[in-house]
Amino acid sequence: MIPRAVRAAIEEALLDEDEERALSLLQPHLGSDAAAWSQAGFLLDDLGQSEAALDHYARALELDPRCVSAFVGRGKIRAARREHEEAIADLDHALALEPLGMTYFAKACVLEEMGRTTEAAGCRAEAARLEPALFGRR
Repeated sequence: MIPRAVRAAIEEALLDEDEERALSLLQPHLGSDAAAWSQAGFLLDDLGQSEAALDHYARALELDPRCVSAFVGRGKIRAARREHEEAIADLDHALALEPLGMTYFAKACVLEEMGRTTEAAGCRAEAARLEPALFGRR
């Protein structure tokens, strides 16, 4: 469990767009907290350290095979590497656990890149339905 004061300091670092400081605050508290490992993975990816991020997502999934954010983060990296099928599999796992608009949007982007425009449109529509504010709708 990450102490409240540490979480507040991490949030402050993120508001300042200082991922390195946020990561340095988070790392000593990873322990057996899958969400923390996943958050560290996102920070590492933002810092251009995708291999280390993948290791952190793997650890998060070892600790909690239902860690949605780890599937999304790993899917994001796989999509960037043009490992489309693997990215879709990760995003589908995340969606099966927790159907979020941003995850549908991420999947739509991958499908679009693959030329699967009809499926991409369906995912975009679902993303807009789930989180209309993200698409300028109310």
